[in-house]
Amino acid sequence: MKKLYILFFAIIISSIIIYSCDKDSNTANYTQQTGLAQDYVFVQGIYSDIFKLICLASGDSSLAVTGIGMIGGANVVYDSINDKYTFNFGNIKSTNGKSGSFVADCNGDFQEQGTKTSISFNNFYVGNSRVEGSNDITNQGKLSKTTGVTIQYTDSITNAIIIEGNDTITFTAGYSVAWSLNSPTNPLDDIYTFGGSISGSTNSNKSFSATISSNALIVFSPSCSHILSGIINMVMNTIDSNNAPVVTNVTVDFIQGDGPNNDGCNNQITVTTNGTIASFPIQ
Repeated sequence: MKKLYILFFAIIISSIIIYSCDKDSNTANYTQQTGLAQDYVFVQGIYSDIFKLICLASGDSSLAVTGIGMIGGANVVYDSINDKYTFNFGNIKSTNGKSGSFVADCNGDFQEQGTKTSISFNNFYVGNSRVEGSNDITNQGKLSKTTGVTIQYTDSITNAIIIEGNDTITFTAGYSVAWSLNSPTNPLDDIYTFGGSISGSTNSNKSFSATISSNALIVFSPSCSHILSGIINMVMNTIDSNNAPVVTNVTVDFIQGDGPNNDGCNNQITVTTNGTIASFPIQ
């Protein structure tokens, strides 16, 4: 009888250990998923910023006349004959800054309907991450408003890759973008909104697809270096500790109305995974 009690006790302990390991495995998956969410936010921030910089350059009257200027930390050269903007951030990489350059080659005025802008990268880094791939922005026309005007664009990203050390993210995206010019003399009150979707994968066998909520589009502005608001619904494919596939729905929220002035200008996001909410700083 004593041996039976010992055997029964051993079985119970083993069950507890197995359950604990499975629970730890789920926790590890959450770590993978929040990591993918942060990867998405990083990528979204890069291309939102590129769009913003081109808008600022196309509306800079001094740059249009002199052909040179400083925008967003870049030395900008404007070739008026070919409608080409070169953004040069220098060659010194820093943790949070940009280095290298990118070129926005327009086949007309960036603000006029039908103009296609092709973006190419030359040793362009954001922090320690190198950015490569194709990015085309096409002007779809203007909408009149009570005050100001809104210009609509499509933004197509193909064969794109972010490289940092041995880690890579490969992705494609299709966006609809609106640039709202609220006053002709103050670019800082302009608003940009992104809708659409993006899908990506890593070299560690993880992937995601993300759709920007139609009721909570990505919103950003020249007056803030961070995305102001927006909600993204993501489906993630990760692996557990046994290399079994795990599919999870995740929501990323840029937290509308946070920040010191309640305007959303804060570098915090929340990531919700299976009801578990975590906050993270934007990289």
